[in-house]
Amino acid sequence: MQRFAFCILSLLICVCGQASVFYKITGNGIEKPSYILGTHHLAPLSFLDSIPAIKEAMESCDIEVGEIDMTVSPMAIAFATQKYMIAPSDSTLSRLLPTDEYLDLAKKFESISPAPGLTLQSLDMLRPMAITAAVTVGIMAREIPEFDNDAQLDSHIQGIFKESGRKIIPLESAEQQAELLYTFVPISEQVEDLRNLLNNPEECVLLSKELNEAYFAGDIEKLYALSLQEDGNPAFTDALVRKRNINWVDKIPAIIESYPTFIAVGALHLPGPDGIISLLSQKGYTLTPVLTEK
Repeated sequence: MQRFAFCILSLLICVCGQASVFYKITGNGIEKPSYILGTHHLAPLSFLDSIPAIKEAMESCDIEVGEIDMTVSPMAIAFATQKYMIAPSDSTLSRLLPTDEYLDLAKKFESISPAPGLTLQSLDMLRPMAITAAVTVGIMAREIPEFDNDAQLDSHIQGIFKESGRKIIPLESAEQQAELLYTFVPISEQVEDLRNLLNNPEECVLLSKELNEAYFAGDIEKLYALSLQEDGNPAFTDALVRKRNINWVDKIPAIIESYPTFIAVGALHLPGPDGIISLLSQKGYTLTPVLTEK
């Protein structure tokens, strides 16, 4: 399985051996605890009910920190990011592939299309990575019947904070995130990844089941192991995960030392030697897992 696997892993985008994606942050002189939740783009809001302490934790925090500010209008986010998703006019999928292969892939796309009536031809102006991401989300969503694309954990949590007049602090801009996701990998490699996905969707289904099971069990160690196992491009992974973790952990201490803070970022950013849990621990903070119900 090539880089389309990381499109899945990016949706989740030294741990203590306990099953949790939710941690309490204390120590290092902070007066009140902060919290960090590893999110999954496809997790239904009902997942929050499996963490009894989470409501109280959210109510105790003055600030919400997320990857980007999702409380702005979807149109504003789309306007800011669409230029990174659009392929150069001479590098659309139909121009890069032989006609016969393009038409063959278009037929295969129809069988796993993420939305009724959506065709490969209608997405031809997009970079292949954007098409791959849409297909992988569609495949994973089929494995979680209760998933609602209009009710995602990150945006839901930020909405609660905004409605109560509390501040949202983004760790990066939507533009920065989109530029990395859609332009870091050369288009020629993006085409190959999309070709692999459309020709072998069953591999994506198998991986999505493993990832979903690991996330809902709170097993971030397994999520980390799967990310290493399925890493088809270490340079992309390094930019998408490790370097962003380092940048974020440079910003987080000043925030949690000033306010009790609720942090929500993709679950894959938490584990591993360069994960946020380890990096914050190295700075002197104590991260205690809050276990989910079984």
